[in-house]
Amino acid sequence: IILSIDVEGHHYWKDAPEEVKFLSNDHRHMFRIKIGVSVTHNDRDKEIFIEQNRIQKHLKGVYETTNGSYKYLNFGGMSCEAIAEEIILLNNDYLWVEVLEDNLGGARLER
Repeated sequence: IILSIDVEGHHYWKDAPEEVKFLSNDHRHMFRIKIGVSVTHNDRDKEIFIEQNRIQKHLKGVYETTNGSYKYLNFGGMSCEAIAEEIILLNNDYLWVEVLEDNLGGARLER
């Protein structure tokens, strides 16, 4: 199955090259996270809503930040690759994970 989750988050790239130095500052993205999950049969071996909720609960539990009434995920200096790596390690049934910034570009990690 394929899971798709959109989360609002902030991150930065501490060592951004000079031509994109602005990325070294905290900035916002809508992160689209897609996960390929191994199943053993075709009758809801894993329920998509349940799996999506598990990922969202994990991310909120670790990264949710509040600034007044504004809530978002604060990934700090993590890259898309690092976020994907953390997610793929959560479950041995995750075959691949994509993390895209604003659905334009990002990273894909495969087992």
